[in-house]
Order: sequence, then C-alpha cells, then structure tokens
Amino acid sequence: MAMLEGLWGWSLVALAQKTLLYYVLLTGAGTALFLFIFDRLEDTFRGRLRWVLLIFVVASFLMVAAQILLEVAYLGGWTLNMEQVPMFLGYLMDGPIGHASVLRMAGATLLLAIGIRGPLPKLLALLGVFLIAVSFSQVGHTLGEPRLLLAILISLHVLFLSYWIGAFIPLYMSASRLPVEEVGLLAERFGRIAVKAVLFLAVAGGGMLYIFTQSFSQFMGTTYGQLFVAKLVAFILLLALAGLNKLRLTPRIKQGDQGALDQFRYTILMEVMVVVSMLVITASATTLSSPM
Repeated sequence: MAMLEGLWGWSLVALAQKTLLYYVLLTGAGTALFLFIFDRLEDTFRGRLRWVLLIFVVASFLMVAAQILLEVAYLGGWTLNMEQVPMFLGYLMDGPIGHASVLRMAGATLLLAIGIRGPLPKLLALLGVFLIAVSFSQVGHTLGEPRLLLAILISLHVLFLSYWIGAFIPLYMSASRLPVEEVGLLAERFGRIAVKAVLFLAVAGGGMLYIFTQSFSQFMGTTYGQLFVAKLVAFILLLALAGLNKLRLTPRIKQGDQGALDQFRYTILMEVMVVVSMLVITASATTLSSPM
C-alpha cells in the first residue's frame, strides 16, 4: 500500500512538473516567434516582451533541472545518498530525457538572441525555437516506429502550437499598452497566420493519432484514448474562443471599440486556461498512459 501511494505521489509530482515544463517551453519559444514575425512593434513594447521572454527562459531552465532531479530521485527510490547521484545522473543524461534536456537548454538559450539586432541573431533565435520543438520528439510515445515520421510530426505540432500559445501574453499586453487601432491590426495579422498554424497543427496531430491507432475501438477503450477525447473537446473550445476573437472582436477593435478590447483581454485569459487544461491532459497522457 505504501509503495502504491508512493507511485501515485510520484505520478502527481511528475504531472505537475511536466505541465509547467510544457507551458514555459512553449510560451518562451512562441514569444520569440512573435518577436521574429512582428518585428515592427514599438521599441518600448518590444523591450517589455524581451523581459517576458527572459523570465520564461529562466523558468525553462528551472523546470528542466527539476525534471532531471525528480527522475534521479525516482531512479534511486527516493532514498538517494550523494554517492549515488553521479551514477544515476550519468545514466539519465545518456537516455531520452538527457537528450531532450540538452536540446531544451540550448534552445532556450538561443531564444535570447532575438533581442539582438541583425539577421544572424534572429536566425539563432529561430534555431532555438526549432531545437525546443525537436526536443519533444526525444521523449514519450514518439520514440516508437516509424521513428522519423513521428519525430517530424511531433516537432511540427509543437512548433505551430508554440506560435499560438506564445502570442497570448504579447496580445494581452498590447491591449493595455498600444493604441486600440494598432491592437486591432496586430490581432488581425496574428489571426491570419494562426489559421494556417491551426491547419498544420491539426494535420500533425491527426497523423500521430493515425499512427498510434491500430484499432479505433480498442484505442477509445484505453486511458490514452479517453484523454485524447478530453483534449479534443478542449481544442474545439479553444477554436471557438479564437474564432470569437478573430471574427467578432478584432473588427470592432480596429474601429476603436474599447468595450471590444476589454472582451478581447478576457477571452485571451480564457484561452490560456483552456491551453493549460490541454497541457495537463497531455502531461497525463505521457505520464500515466500509453496509446497502445
């Protein structure tokens, strides 16, 4: 009984840590993408966004370190002494988690180059976004076969998801720091790109589901399948909120409607809550279940 409680305790801790790790990595990468794509923002506003990016880069390092420490402690049965730490740490860093951690730390570091003027730093920041996306292909269910195809699909899935998630904070901040008409133009341009991002996001996610699903009825009977349905419902809700922003609120904001701007901020907060729930579901799927 004590062992069972210990396993559940570990699972809950791992679930919380993974959720936070996913959120800070995707938001950091997405913020860098936002700064890259929307490169004509007012200097003071860009400066604030660079501070936001720095916070998420630091948080990414802390969450990566937390994952390594938790995994080392788990391998040692939570009764480690200092002599055992190097052995378990070496074992861990030679495996998938170690490889993903190196990519994530390198990628997060490169994101900071977006604050330096010139084309080369921007390319380095994009490389950082790419490394973070690829890091997700080094762990979890995508280690199965066909390995290369799964790696490409999950990397693309994360890349386009980070664009969407990473825009929440900049858009929310813009609503209180930029002229209302400028917020409308910014939201309109983001929405045009987001439509394409959602399409690729859905295609990549559907491709992974097709590979994982050998029997649909059997898949839906698994915990992973049920979590997938929950994630799909959350995704549909997220699309509905995004559609409200794009089709109803953005045109009104462009016309200078302050009331629409207040609603815009509120719907962004709702989108963040839905995304966090999706990340909890994703972390649950990779921690507590298998698609097979």
